[in-house]
Formats: sequence, C-alpha cells, structure tokens
Amino acid sequence: MGLLLKIGIPAIAVIALAVVGIFFLFLNNSPDFMLARALSNLGEEMQERIDGTPLKALMMIVDTVNDGTIGIELEYEDRWGDSTSGNVEFSSIIEDRDFALVGDISYEGQDIDFSVYMNKERIAVGSNTIDNNYYGFSYDTFRSDVRSFGNAIGLDSQAMDQFADMVDFINESMNAEAVEFSDTVIVDIFKDFNENLETTSEKVQIVSGGGNVSCTKINYYVTKEALIGLIDGYIDLMENDDSVRTQFDLYSNPLFAEVFPGDYYNSTMSELKRMANEFERSFSGEVICSFFIGSGDRCLRIEIDADVMYDGEGGTVFVLLDFGASAIDSWKFEVSFEDEYESGSVLIDWSYQERGGNIENTVDITIDNDYSSDTVTLSSKWSPVGGAYTLSFSTYWDTYDISGVFTVSGDDFRLSLDNPFSDFTDESFSLVITGKSGAVIRQIDYINIDRWSDTLIPAVENFVTSMFY
Repeated sequence: MGLLLKIGIPAIAVIALAVVGIFFLFLNNSPDFMLARALSNLGEEMQERIDGTPLKALMMIVDTVNDGTIGIELEYEDRWGDSTSGNVEFSSIIEDRDFALVGDISYEGQDIDFSVYMNKERIAVGSNTIDNNYYGFSYDTFRSDVRSFGNAIGLDSQAMDQFADMVDFINESMNAEAVEFSDTVIVDIFKDFNENLETTSEKVQIVSGGGNVSCTKINYYVTKEALIGLIDGYIDLMENDDSVRTQFDLYSNPLFAEVFPGDYYNSTMSELKRMANEFERSFSGEVICSFFIGSGDRCLRIEIDADVMYDGEGGTVFVLLDFGASAIDSWKFEVSFEDEYESGSVLIDWSYQERGGNIENTVDITIDNDYSSDTVTLSSKWSPVGGAYTLSFSTYWDTYDISGVFTVSGDDFRLSLDNPFSDFTDESFSLVITGKSGAVIRQIDYINIDRWSDTLIPAVENFVTSMFY
C-alpha cells in the first residue's frame, strides 16, 4: 500500500493544520514583519486576479447575504415550445436575524407566487394559491397555539410535541448570541507552535519571470514535536473554550439524534484524541516551509518540502507556489509526491493579462501519474466596462463555452448566463443572478396558527376544489 493511502486522515489533517497555522500566525502576529507584509501583499494580488473574472460574483454573493438581496431569474423552454419562468429574491439582514424569500413561477399559463418571512419572533408564509393572506406562528406561543390546529386536523399529541420541539430549536438558533472563537487564544496556540520551530534565513537568487531575481529565503522547520504541540493546543481549546461548547450544544437537540447520535461533543473529542495518538505513534519526519521574499516585500515563491515516514513507510511531498515576478506574471503551482509504490504530480499554470479593455485568465491543470497524463484548461475573458464575458472549459477532446454579461456597480452586480447548456441540448435555458446591498424587509401581519382551523383549512379546501372543478 502506498504511503499516501496509508498515511490516512490523521497525518494529512495535522500537516494541513500546521501549514494553515503558519500562514495564520504570519498574517496576524508574525515575528517576521517582512514575511507578514509579503503574505498580506500576496493576498491583495490574488484578490485582484480573482476580481478580473466572473468568480467575483461568488465573493459578492457572500457579502450581499449579510445585508442585501440576492435575485434569481430563470427562463426555460423545452424542444416543444413549452416554457417555464420564475424569479426568486432572498433578502437578509444577518445582524437583525431578519430574512425574506419572495418569488413567483409561471408554468403552463398559471402564475404562482409565494413568500416566506422569518425573524427572531416568528415565521409567516403566503401565496396566491391560498387566499393572499399570510399564515404563521410565534415561537414563544407555538407549543400552546398548535393544539387547536392540531386537534382540528386530527394530529396526535406526539406529533404536535415533535413540531413544538422543532420550533423551540428554531427559536433557540435565531436568538442565540453570536459567539466567536477567541482570537487571543488562537494566536497564543500558534505562538507556542512557532517557538518550537527552527528558523533560518539566507540571501538567494531564483529564476522568476524569465530572469534571475535576488531575494530573501526564510525557512521554517516543522518537526513532529511541534506538530504534536499544535494538536494539543487545539484539543485544549476545544475542551476549555466556551464558544466551542456553545456550537456543539446546538447539536444536542433531539432533532439531530439520528444525525448526531449520543453525546456528539464527547464523541468528537474522543476521535480527535485518537487521531492525535495515532499520529504521535506512527508519524516521523520533517516538513520545511520556505518563503522567498523579493523587493518591495513581495512574496515570489513558497515551497513546502515534506520527507516523512508513516507506520514504517516513507515518501516525499513537494509543493511549489510560484507567483512570478509581478502580479500580472504567469503563476505556477505544483504538488508532487513519490513513495516506493507510486509517484505523481498536479501542475497548475495560471496566466493573467489585460488587453483591449478585456481581462483574460487562463488556467492549465495537468495531472500526471505513473500511468497517464491529462490536461484541462479553464479560461475566462471579461470586459469590466461592457460586462461581456466568456468562460471556457477545454480537454483534449472537446471545448465548452458559456457566455453572458457580468456588470458591477459599487456593491451591486448582475450576472447573466445565456443558454449555458447549448452544447448538450436543444432546449433553451437562461439565468440571471443579481445582488443588491442593503436589504429592506417589510413587516407583515399574519394569521396565527391558533386560528388556522377557521381560516387556512377552508382556504386550502377552496384551492383544491378549484383545481378539479
């Protein structure tokens, strides 16, 4: 069995944690200010390159969800000319725990609208398929209010209690105070980790951007003892930090019994300790993280070189992140491994250029192993002024293109996809996604659940009757 298969989750997770830990420490509280500035500058460069593609919409969606409105418009027509269209808007104000989902669908000549409003006190829904009223319930009084409606429709007491348990959980989740990890505790963990690392630095020359470049190489030697200390620090955090326990307490609700059986917190801690013990017993070796810092505190390259033994089997893993001579140079990433049974590598070449008012990105991904070599190419071309873009996916055999328009105005955006599946079907499909910052969610009046037996039931009966007569 190859080392990479045998090493399993524990060692991979711990090594990854160490690498993430190094980056976290250097970016937030690094003893080496030059490296901290270089990694911060690198983050800005990477953000700039991503912003030159329609992937920027994904980042803007995340921001909009905190306080804004995401809209989706869909139009579909099958090969026989039958069409379906619809639009949905999701508005949210995370800080106030206020949410709204409003939409309508047109299908075979019928228009159906719906809306859901949810905040820290209540949930209410409405639709023109019933009677254009809103029906909802208050979390605080649901357990008693549900009885009248449950009795009217013949719901047994156990089912009503289960619904009440669910509403209690929603109430608890919606009104729970936001709890975050203590940044001080996390930084202290990585400070302790850093103290166990040997560090060296030297002046070197590397080839970057087609020429020789002088830079400072900073090496960090990550040993087994340092990794074990990092693991112990995280376990201690999870055992003693109140914010961690608060998150786990949410899963102790009976609603999650089938998904998280038993004591979820203690079983998770036991598994972490088992992984730590397995790692301490079976792992040996060293991981060297090297950072190459050029003029202007620019990070030119990062190398991670691991020569390890796990449970008696050895192998090497090498990671190269080459960021070229500038932000607009070609960036090259490589991950390669070798043990006594197999070897392989993943190579990524990311080129970026601005010309003719367009921003062009091309990413070539090559996967090599002892048996084959395959390359796929992802590319994008986007005009920030007009918004027109093209996304392409290419293999040795085929090329697939998606085009549309992506426009940005401040914190708002509009992204359209024009028939993205035309290479696979003759059916027509278009999608528009919009984002607007700053949501305004209206307050609505609703009929509470204790009155549903007199209002909702007759409305549903009338709707069902109208469908057949």
